[in-house]
Amino acid sequence: MKKKKAIIDKYDPIIYPRLLYVCKNCTEKDINKLFVGRGGEYIRLGDSYFMYTVPAINKKTNKYVVLVIIHDDAIKESIEDQVNYCAHEADHVNFSICDDIDLSIPTSAQEASAYLTGWATKCIFTTLKKK
Repeated sequence: MKKKKAIIDKYDPIIYPRLLYVCKNCTEKDINKLFVGRGGEYIRLGDSYFMYTVPAINKKTNKYVVLVIIHDDAIKESIEDQVNYCAHEADHVNFSICDDIDLSIPTSAQEASAYLTGWATKCIFTTLKKK
């Protein structure tokens, strides 16, 4: 089977001092060529998640960034679940950026808050798409 082209899109939130990179069809080699973990470590890709967020450092600029990694299997999920995963990861991005700039969102509350956001997003989207 032919490998899909790696996609790494860069997004700038303008008002916050962090860039967001969304990575799809990427291998560990693709990711680690450009980024390193916040502690300088090699970034390992998990295969048990559809999407996940990784605080990282851009090797070229040496600046903190946030990565969202999209696993190929996410595309096979329902549109509702895709929106749920996107909202969930968006919450992690939010918490990572807020943590970086010392906004008061305790790290211990991130996972519970992200699940709630994902659940609410899925409910809202399900209702929104009804005809």
